[in-house]
Amino acid sequence: MKHFRMLALLILLCLLTTTVYAGDGTGENSDVPLSLESCSPAGGSSGLAPDAAITMDFNKNVVNMAVREHNQTCFSVTDSSGASVGIVVEMGDDQVDREVRRTIIVRPASEWPAGETLTLTISGQLTAKNGTTMGTPVSLTFQTAGESAPEPTPTPTAAPSQEPEPSVPVAAESEPDPTASPEPSAAPESPSPTPAPSAVPSGPESDGAPTGDSRDTHDASASVLPILSGVCVAVILAAIFVIHRIRKNKEER
Repeated sequence: MKHFRMLALLILLCLLTTTVYAGDGTGENSDVPLSLESCSPAGGSSGLAPDAAITMDFNKNVVNMAVREHNQTCFSVTDSSGASVGIVVEMGDDQVDREVRRTIIVRPASEWPAGETLTLTISGQLTAKNGTTMGTPVSLTFQTAGESAPEPTPTPTAAPSQEPEPSVPVAAESEPDPTASPEPSAAPESPSPTPAPSAVPSGPESDGAPTGDSRDTHDASASVLPILSGVCVAVILAAIFVIHRIRKNKEER
């Protein structure tokens, strides 16, 4: 009886060991490549909610600390234009819960873009705990819910119209009108002469009466004329006398 119990205990330990190693990928399927067994939602699905998570189950342990950091870089999502979409890669702790050792979850960093065709790519370098890899990358497509935002239509910019510059009318040179009277030109202002100071103060002037200077000049002229006349008569008489004397002297000789 004692040997039977010991045999049963050994069989149980062997079964547990086989189960553990098979689950970690180091058992019977250690030479089997790592592969994706299932995905929820399935690839090709449509109506993916903005905050939906994509859960993937593999055939081996892909969350162990030995490969955890490396495997987080083996997932990427792009939109229909090829632009990268931000994601968060979640992995459980296989040391706490062995049920999560084959599961990896991908979530949007904020939200999946609406009305887009997304492509989830798993790198062929995804590695299991026992060191086996996928070898070949796997791509899954999903159609998100909603309508994509329409691309803004560029507003055509109207070319600035070149308005003709207003022409300035040029006055035609017209012939002078002979009938038109010429405009009087302003006479240049001449400086007014400064009156010379009068030596003799003038008395009160009456309308039409000569000034004191003109009376003096008139009186001087009147007094000089008789003198000149007398001188001329004297010169003529003296000339006649001289001529007479000359003739008389000639006759006496």
